[in-house]
Amino acid sequence: MLLNNFNGIIKTINVIFKLKVLESWDEPHSGYPASDQPAGSLHYEGRAARLQVSDGQVEKLPLLSTFCICAGLDFVRHDGNHLYVAVKKQAGDSPTFVQYPSAALLTVDPPADDRLFYDVASAYSRHAVPLVDSDRQEKSKLCDDATIEDFKDPDVRYFRLSPVLVDCYQMVSTRENKWNSEAVPPKNFRKVVVRKGYRNTLAQNNEYDVMDLRYSTHNLGIAMELTYDPEGDGIDPDVHTPARLARWAAIKCGPLFTNAGYEIGIGLYERSVYIGLRDKADRALWVAHPDYLPPNTTESDWHLDMDTLITNSVEGRIIEPDSLSHACLTANPPQKQSLVFDRADNSRRRRKRSLGSDVCVPTSDTIHCARTAGHRDAEVSHIMEMVTRKFLHPGLRGKLETALKGCLGVCGTCVQGDLWESKVKHCDIFLHWVNFELDNDEPNVTNFFYKENSELKLYACGGDRHCLVEAPLFSLMIQSVEERFRPDPAQSVEQLLYPVGSNPLPVLDLLSQLYAIHASGRVTVWVEDKAEMQALKTPLKVVLLYNKEVSDVIINVAEQTSLDDVSGLVESWVRKWTTSSCPDVTRKYVPPFTVKGMPTERRKRSPEHELRESLLKRDRDWEKRWLHSRQSML
Repeated sequence: MLLNNFNGIIKTINVIFKLKVLESWDEPHSGYPASDQPAGSLHYEGRAARLQVSDGQVEKLPLLSTFCICAGLDFVRHDGNHLYVAVKKQAGDSPTFVQYPSAALLTVDPPADDRLFYDVASAYSRHAVPLVDSDRQEKSKLCDDATIEDFKDPDVRYFRLSPVLVDCYQMVSTRENKWNSEAVPPKNFRKVVVRKGYRNTLAQNNEYDVMDLRYSTHNLGIAMELTYDPEGDGIDPDVHTPARLARWAAIKCGPLFTNAGYEIGIGLYERSVYIGLRDKADRALWVAHPDYLPPNTTESDWHLDMDTLITNSVEGRIIEPDSLSHACLTANPPQKQSLVFDRADNSRRRRKRSLGSDVCVPTSDTIHCARTAGHRDAEVSHIMEMVTRKFLHPGLRGKLETALKGCLGVCGTCVQGDLWESKVKHCDIFLHWVNFELDNDEPNVTNFFYKENSELKLYACGGDRHCLVEAPLFSLMIQSVEERFRPDPAQSVEQLLYPVGSNPLPVLDLLSQLYAIHASGRVTVWVEDKAEMQALKTPLKVVLLYNKEVSDVIINVAEQTSLDDVSGLVESWVRKWTTSSCPDVTRKYVPPFTVKGMPTERRKRSPEHELRESLLKRDRDWEKRWLHSRQSML
């Protein structure tokens, strides 16, 4: 470019005086092995020169400077006995930069003699990242874990590299080392190496066939190949494989590329994984050879797994806690009904004690507890009578009765503290061991609704839909949970036997969890608004986070104006759960869920439904009628 300007100057002034070039291109020589220009000088690029007129008359330099400006030189400076002139190295009329996580590099036009190396075919030019100048700062960081030299050929000064690709590299490196400090003993940093980054056009043409999916991507700055440092600390070749890096790329770079307006390309090779930016709707996944697949994995299995990982990560459904040790320490995964269930083994939760003046102090020395002792014993006896009517394992009766007494037979305030923990433990054990089922094990039948909403019960229960209130185990427990008594037998005023303020019970909450873990296939939720959705948080968490047999969840919202509120609430829960749950005990990812308005169908109560409800109520109330008759006889 500077030569072209000189040609214009020479043609213009040759008739007036001769031009003398004192210095232009510079490079190391015998006198100056490191060259005689400071770092970053434009002389190294052929973009600067020092000029005189041949007869040495300095009074002619102002005229020469005028001609230089007219010829299009970008910089002209009078240095006394000569002019210093230069052309910009940036592309365009003003400097522009490509911003990377840890650096901003100037965009440039390549030297004229080197265009063959840097130009890209017109068919690919729209994908090309602007050419930038490394400025010989090879050791400068582009991101936390990589420098400029990691991404480019050390023999070239200019290169192309998408900042999105650098972000992808950093996210893969961070994911690989995410929980190092939490391991026992702590693990060393494992270096993820850029095996191939930018390649100039001639180099990539020699390396890749035109039919290769990697063709004309490295020279555009939109592709890289990653591997592990084989000499690095903590690298196990059987564990730290290209297939492992491919998974991190799918999980981390899939959403990143989507948000930036691209799709991802992932290719599995013997010693590395290829990661490239592709056009939207042009996702590409391939394996160079079946031998490069993980053990016992077919190519179709790998494709499906990668595709699923990308889709789930884009939708924010991958379960990956910020702190693995904390998430797994506090994990409390629900389990299905089973005689081998042991609450002590199941729960690793460590509850923090509440502090502050408004903390609830548990106590069992209350008037309510004293008044209800006999009534609580009656409820325990009633339920045990119902349980023993069915076939019961000979050695189980005593254990069940002990658990039930610890659940319904005790009395105390507060939903925290040792007394509450004991209630939860004993209730949970009883519900898991008792010989009354949930009856929702068939796929696609499980429905949830807010128990007090009788209108939505019509949608959730009956026919081919099953809900918790239809479960035999629910019928066994609900009468006692909602039982009332008369503090003064001579008065008609009744009070709850288990009120939230005086003697709360965890039974309904535990029942909803148990019902949720027994679900399979599609699960449907029916709510009026955000408040009802909030009330169903516990079973929804079990369904989305722990139940591995659930395929998808549909949430129907009756109040149209609450759709966005319900959707936002559920999405906020999912974001929290996916970043705070232990992957050792959860699903790999949250199943798809949809929040939508109510279906157009209108369900009406049938005579059979009314009769069934009446019989159920009669069955639940028989003991109450019996107790009243006994009292009247006395």
